[in-house]
Amino acid sequence: MKIGLSTSMFKGETLEFILKVATYLEMDWVEIKTELLKESMDEAADLIRSKPEYSKIEFFSVHSAHKKINLVNIKPEQIERHEKDLDFARKIGSDRVVLHAGYSGGGDHDEELEIIIPTIEHYLEYTEGTDIQILIENTMFGRNKLCSDPRELRSVLKKIDHPRLGATLDIINLLGVEEEKQKKRYKKIKDWVRHIHINSLPVYEGDFKMKKFVKYLLKELKFKKQLKNKKEEKYNIPVILEGKTSLAREMQFYNDLSRKLK
Repeated sequence: MKIGLSTSMFKGETLEFILKVATYLEMDWVEIKTELLKESMDEAADLIRSKPEYSKIEFFSVHSAHKKINLVNIKPEQIERHEKDLDFARKIGSDRVVLHAGYSGGGDHDEELEIIIPTIEHYLEYTEGTDIQILIENTMFGRNKLCSDPRELRSVLKKIDHPRLGATLDIINLLGVEEEKQKKRYKKIKDWVRHIHINSLPVYEGDFKMKKFVKYLLKELKFKKQLKNKKEEKYNIPVILEGKTSLAREMQFYNDLSRKLK
């Protein structure tokens, strides 16, 4: 099982700093949210490709831009922005890019799901000849959002039916569904899951008790069993930690100071 963190935990920090922290924590994986990069994408790609001595991170994924971008009414310049994310993934050797479908335009959801399919197919064509997977995330549950309901996400995945198209499962976002339906909704997309998000913020704020969370995650969803399934090994599914922490700078300072005092 691969454990990683998202750069969203360190908003405003440099990628170099984030890689140092991830290395100190012995993380396997870093997901880069391109909208939050303090450096340019070219500078970030150069840093990763240089393989600095302090960084032992082997795996990277890319979270594409999503602020004010809705696939149902996407503009040419927004498609170009996503293409830059796909190019960035290629440059750093990442094999997966997370995508949000965005908000509903206020029309019928079934019709809107049909509208977004050509855009997703375009991204698959754009990355033809690569191993880059396009992974649609079940975003925070809401009636005004597309693919936040795993049933809608499954519909899109089935209709496109492409080997490099899959899902990013956000466990916390799934909790927006009524509890008795969570397990059924999860089963709708579990065979497509190639990437997993766990946002720690609601857990630590007390919105969801840790004991209940662990039970739900491991027992109800049989999460651990899926991650250790031999059939899933080829996908190398990571568990990416999201949220925010105020300890990051203190952790780096402590490690730097310890090395200097030795």
